[in-house]
Amino acid sequence: MKAIRMKRSKDMKDKEALSYLADLYRAHKLQLKTAEVLTFDLRGVIGAHQLIDKKQVAGKLILK
Repeated sequence: MKAIRMKRSKDMKDKEALSYLADLYRAHKLQLKTAEVLTFDLRGVIGAHQLIDKKQVAGKLILK
């Protein structure tokens, strides 16, 4: 397992930020809250957009 080698910064480039997040994930220090899992079809996409429009979603929306 790779050690986390940098601290988060506003000035990070995309590649650095992705590497930082990957390190957190591998160290089991990245926690993402899933708000809802929807089907990966037209109905699920519409539902996801409706939830986003309400601005009351706390967590990630997953289309599966």
